[in-house]
Parts: sequence; C-alpha cells; structure tokens
Amino acid sequence: MKMDLWGSFVLTGGGLFVVYVLLPFIVRLYPWIAHKIVFLHFVEHPKVVFKDLKKPESFGLKKTRNFYLDVDEESTIGVWHTLPNDAGDQIDNNDECWEKKLQEGQPIILYLHGNSSSRAQPHRVELMKLLAKLNYHVLALDYRGFGDSTGFPSEDGCVADAYFLYNWIRKRSAEVPVIIWGHSLGTGIGTKLTKQLCDKGEPPDGLILQAPFTNLKHVSKLHPFSALFRFLPWFDWAMLSALDRIGLHFKSDENIASVTVPILLLHAEDDFTIPHELGELLHEEAKRVREMTSGHIHFVSFDKKYKYGHNGLYRSPELPQHIINFVASLKLHTKVTADSVCCDSEMLNENVDSRQYQEKHCSPKKNNQPKTKTINGKTTERPVYDTVLKTAKYLVLSLFVIYVVFPSVMTLYPRIQEKLIFLNFVCWPPFMDVTKPEELGITGVRNFYLDVDEEIKIGAWHLLPKSLVKNETMDFESKLNSGHPIFLYLHGSTGTRGGWHRVQLMKLLTSMDYHVVTLDYRGYADSTGHPSEDGVVADSHFMYRWIKERSGASQVILWGHSLGAAITTKLAKQLCEEGDDPHGVILESPFNNIRDAALSHPFSAPFQHIAFYKKLILDSVAQNNVFFTSDENIAAVKSPVIIMHAEDDLVIPYDLGLKLYKSAQHNRPQDSSPLQFIPLKASFGYGHKHIFQAPELPEIIRNFLGLSQKK
Repeated sequence: MKMDLWGSFVLTGGGLFVVYVLLPFIVRLYPWIAHKIVFLHFVEHPKVVFKDLKKPESFGLKKTRNFYLDVDEESTIGVWHTLPNDAGDQIDNNDECWEKKLQEGQPIILYLHGNSSSRAQPHRVELMKLLAKLNYHVLALDYRGFGDSTGFPSEDGCVADAYFLYNWIRKRSAEVPVIIWGHSLGTGIGTKLTKQLCDKGEPPDGLILQAPFTNLKHVSKLHPFSALFRFLPWFDWAMLSALDRIGLHFKSDENIASVTVPILLLHAEDDFTIPHELGELLHEEAKRVREMTSGHIHFVSFDKKYKYGHNGLYRSPELPQHIINFVASLKLHTKVTADSVCCDSEMLNENVDSRQYQEKHCSPKKNNQPKTKTINGKTTERPVYDTVLKTAKYLVLSLFVIYVVFPSVMTLYPRIQEKLIFLNFVCWPPFMDVTKPEELGITGVRNFYLDVDEEIKIGAWHLLPKSLVKNETMDFESKLNSGHPIFLYLHGSTGTRGGWHRVQLMKLLTSMDYHVVTLDYRGYADSTGHPSEDGVVADSHFMYRWIKERSGASQVILWGHSLGAAITTKLAKQLCEEGDDPHGVILESPFNNIRDAALSHPFSAPFQHIAFYKKLILDSVAQNNVFFTSDENIAAVKSPVIIMHAEDDLVIPYDLGLKLYKSAQHNRPQDSSPLQFIPLKASFGYGHKHIFQAPELPEIIRNFLGLSQKK
C-alpha cells in the first residue's frame, strides 16, 4: 500500500516537474518552439483542410478571384480579391479587368488575418462577405508559410508581405481610399505596416484594429495558454525571453505613436484570447503618444452579453454602421487644416462606446496593485515568498483533485466512465458535414440512413470500387452484387465516419477496387440514440444483414479499428454462432478486453499505482455493462482473422494486441480458418491511427482476401 502511494506521488511529481520545470526550460533552450506557438501557421481549420484555396467560391465567396504574388525569390503569397456587391455580375475573367475594378471609387480594405489557419477560416470569410455587402473591395492575403503561401513566417516577413500587397494595390487604385484592417495578430502586423508607411510618407487612409493588443509579451502573459505558467518565478526568464531571442515583439504600443492616420479599434468584452483590457490600454497609449495633428481615434466596445468573443464581431448588427461612419470620416480627415490643430484633443481621440460603457470606464478606477504589508509605517514586499506559497497551493490542489476528487466522482457517477470509453461527444473535425462526404475528396460515395428500430437511426456511407465510379446517378445498392469484395468498416471511439485517418483508409480500399460500407453507431455524428456495448454491436449487426441481403455471393469482410475491433470481434462471434460466418475479420490496433485497455491507457497513468484504483474506477465500468471481452469472444470466431498492431501505439499498447492474438491461438477451435498477427515496427511511426500508410498494407489485404476465398 505504501509503495503504491509512494509510486503515485512520484509519478504525479514527475508529471508536475515536466509541466512546470522541464517544459519552460525546453522553450528557453529551443526558442523556435515559441515561434511555432505565436504563428500557429501549421494549424488549419477543419472546414478548410479538404478544400482548395484556389477556389474561393467553394467557401461561399462570390465575385472573388484567387491569385499569387512573388514577394521575393523565396516567398510567394496567395491572395483573394473580393469585389463589392454592386460591381455587377458580368466580369471578364482576366487580371486586367479585375485590377481596373480597383479604380472605380469604392474603398479598398486590405485585410490582415490573425495567427493559425488561412484566409479561408470561416469567421474571416464571413467578414469579407460583410465588407462586400457594404460595397468595399477586400484583398486578403496569407502571409508566408500560411495557407498556400510559400516561405517561413517571421515578424518582419509578414509585414513585408503585407507591405508588398499594399504597394500592389496603390499602383492600381489611383486615388481610391485604402484602409488596412488587422485582426488579432494581424493588428500587430497592421500597426507596424502603417507605421512604416507613415514614416515613408505613404500613409494609408485609415487603420482598423479588431481585437488588438499592446505588445507580444503583454498578450503572452494574459493569454489562456499561459495560465498554467505565469505564476512561476522563471516564467519571464524561460518563456518570454524566447520571444526576444527570435525577434518577435509586435510592439503596437510603440508603433502606434508614428501612426498619423485615423484609427478605429474594435474589441469584444468577452474576448478570452486577447483580453479586452489590452485593447483599452492600446487606446489610452495611442491617445497619449500620438501627435495632435494625427487623425482621430475611436474605440468601440461590444457588450459581453452578445458573446462575440475573439472571432465573432462580424455577427454584430452595429458593426456595419461603425465601419460606414469611420470610412465617411476619412474624407473629413483629408480636409483638416492647420486651424483644426487647435481643437480639443478629446475631440480627436473620441471614444464612441455605448453610454453604459462610458459610465463603466470613465468612473474612477480602483487601485488593483498588489497589496503590501506595512511594518512600523514601512511597506515590505515578499515576491519570492508569495510565489513559492502560490506554487505550493497549486501543487496541493492538483494532487487533491487528481487523487481525491476525480476518483470519487468516477465512483459516484459511473456513467462518466461510459462516456470516456465511447467519447461520442468528441467530434473531430468539429464542423464537418457528414452528409457531404464528397467535400472530403471522396468520389463515388453516397450518404444514407437506416432505421435499426423505432428509436435508432444510423448514418452510413457506401463507397464504390474505383472501377464502378462512372456517374453519380447510379443505383448504389444494386452495385453491391457486382462481385467486388465488400468491407464493413467499424471505427473506434471519438469522431465520426469522416475522421481523417478513416477516410484515408477508405480511399485506399476503394483504390484497390473494393466496396466500403461504414456507419456511425448510435449516438455518434448524425445517428440517434445513446451508445452502449450491446447497442453499437446491434447497429453493426443490422448493417451487416443489410449488406448480405444485397451482396449475393460477394465476399463480406469485417474491419474494425481500436474500439471498433472489439465491436467487430463480438459481431463476428454472434455471426458464427448464427451459422453465418463472415468471409474474413481484420482487427487493427485491438485490445484483449476493456479492463486491460483502461489500465494501460495514458489517461490512467496517474492512478495505476493506487491500491483502490481497480476497485473504485474499473469496477464502475462493469456497472454500465461495458466489458468488450475480445479475448473471450474471439474463441468463437472460425473465420480467417488478421491482427495488425504498431509497436509504437501509445493509445492501445502493442502488448494488448499480442495478448489477443495468443488468446485466439489457444482458444479457437482446431478447424478454424487461418489466424495471422502482423507487427509494424515502431521506427515507421504509424502509431494508433496511421497503419494505412504502410506500403505493404495493400499486399497484406490481397493475400488475406485470397485466404477468405479459399474458405
């Protein structure tokens, strides 16, 4: 017991050491990690992953063309140009025609997006649509390294890309107003760009900053991702110093001093990514440091009750009028004379927020400085002591939550365990429409639904072999009798039938000229109901019967992955007991039983050494009738079976797949069809989900189908 508790504390202490000591020091040693975190250019939005940026119409943008500009020898940037809505529908599809449109008088918005994803991220597209409705041109670029632009992002590089596009616009727009609009990280880029333009005497007509910040260090301290670390004494030394070492500053609070053009700042009070207070601070700093002759500055705050957050300001019904008023004010700005310099500075730096916002922020502010202790009339500060005390509190609280609260909740509410097994509430990609599989690049596929019973309807896909993909009006069901082998694919926990690795495997099978039928069990994606062990097996059984009724003499192979392998094994057992053996069973990354899988899962690592873990937590799984005893079920499966497992699988360890294989070896009847175990070396890096990448997989499948035919 003492050793178990000691082991638990050692494991937890090691985890806390990694998080609070090792990770910050790694960032200190390898500052390029901070660079990746700042730009996040490798992160793409789920709705954009499978679409082509060369086709802006596929994102719902009308009157938009895609083109590319060579900034230098190494960097080519992708750009979208969206025309105003009143530009007319008859537009010649050539560069000269589109460029001439820039001279027709409508204001031009140069849109600079924030970090991560590309110009096609949904909230960016919605803003472009709004600006087009207001009859503005919109030109949006992806900086180097983002989207389909080449190169590697840096602060100076992103500003250079924006500067290049700005000059390209100016050469083609005559005297038409050009306004720079930056969002999030794009406000740092936009402010620095505008400073450079003003310094060179080539200022834009206006600057709009949506969700701005003061400087990169300041926003890094307040960002939600830094909440775990900011109380550490070495946070600034280890993590923030990395920004200086890689040349990332984005000092908008300094750059804005040189910005002489009118400025509009927009910020939602419920912005948790870049806190509202940073927009306020930038506004106050701009009023303090800008020259009296500079253009006016407005700060517009959006009430938190509307829940616009960081990306949702385009939904505000008030936003269009704010934009229209700002653009109209630019004409007045150009007529300012020397006499107007005498006007009140408050008139030049007006705050246009609501009355409630004025009352809230114009009232005297309370002193939020940390309290200090007074001894004999003298104040003393104890920053080191307070930091150590705060760190100790965090550690004690973490241990209490991990080893007391969490196990207690699991015991009192065993239904939580069931949720953690199926994870049907976790949907990735989160915004994918499973009713449109063609958007994932799949051809020859239809989406359909089957009523398992009065309450359960399951969603499914049928993918045709590549040789049968001729037209989309064909009768899919009749093609199941074509003689091509049919794979019934049963996926694992989380996600949907449209998960990326699942789609890649289906594409491989159809390219080999096989049918693929897959489903989402009850409670997953667009299927109704709530998952249970018997329920998901019943859904799979129903789908198998549906296939058999339409497939004639075609081979039907069961393929299960992860949790789907356990479902497949139980389904195969039932079919063999019914005298309807499937032609073959393929188990990818399987486990022997749910109890061993739960014990070996990475999530259970902090609890494995606790003496009462098995009793309190694992026994609660049985209370939900979730067993998935594949090592028992496989004893009744007489069909040919192949088990594939990667040695570097961290989700379901390789040893569990090997245990299932050995159990099948010892317990299956002697007259059973062949059993194979195929290990995949850790050096290949297939892990839990990427066995489809193995170059030998097609040959393995063909050989297995040969065994199935002999059966």
